[in-house]
Amino acid sequence: AKDFLYRLTNEHDLVKSVLPLVEHHLVPSMYFKNHARDKKIRHLSTKVNISELLILARADFFGRTTTEAMSGVYEAGDWMGKKAKELGVFYSPPKPFVKGKDLIDLGLVPSPKFSEILDIVYKKQLDGEIKTKEDAFLYLPKIINS
Repeated sequence: AKDFLYRLTNEHDLVKSVLPLVEHHLVPSMYFKNHARDKKIRHLSTKVNISELLILARADFFGRTTTEAMSGVYEAGDWMGKKAKELGVFYSPPKPFVKGKDLIDLGLVPSPKFSEILDIVYKKQLDGEIKTKEDAFLYLPKIINS
């Protein structure tokens, strides 16, 4: 896909934005078939814009001659779109509950450990284990003191 796109254009930003869509275009159907949990959709939203992904996935699905495609209904895409909207990740990933500034406000000195702490909290947020900013701040001492 990368070589093909570069034959069409030298717009590096465009190619960079299209490649994740191509890479994940079958994910809506796979997630639907496997009854993916919300956390999978939240994690997907950090890799690709789901609204854009569904445009490509829908076009790919309806470009086939399968019985399902010929029915005119892309159940997997409809399901994923609905779930992504419910989760607030249809257009972009969730905003992290905790940022570096928050850690500074807690009295921590900026260090390489900041990104480790922020990554752990954000992963728990994406996994649905941390549901609110308050939950995140209650969880922080467990990481900071370990």
